[in-house]
Amino acid sequence: MSINFTTRLVVVSICLLSHVLGLSGPSRTVLVTGGAGYIGSHTCLELLSQAQQDYQVIVVDNLDNSSQESLRRVQQLVGQAAAKRLHFRNVDIRDKAGLRKGTLR
Repeated sequence: MSINFTTRLVVVSICLLSHVLGLSGPSRTVLVTGGAGYIGSHTCLELLSQAQQDYQVIVVDNLDNSSQESLRRVQQLVGQAAAKRLHFRNVDIRDKAGLRKGTLR
């Protein structure tokens, strides 16, 4: 699978930001807004494929221009162990009350 330049740039930016913020350790959590879309799902795929990083990936997407099917495909591609590190919330990022319901962990 070919990853486009924009996706690689996003992943590199996330990795650098995590390092700068001191989020190192056995597990890091990354929030991917719009993660069920084209660029977001490819970003999730890249993050989950990096087994040595052990990223917990939380996807927040309202599915207006995307489908949860893309995340199911990501889970199939990365395998069962990595798929357990992908968490989906069907909520609009602008909906403060929706984001507060439940937990993202």
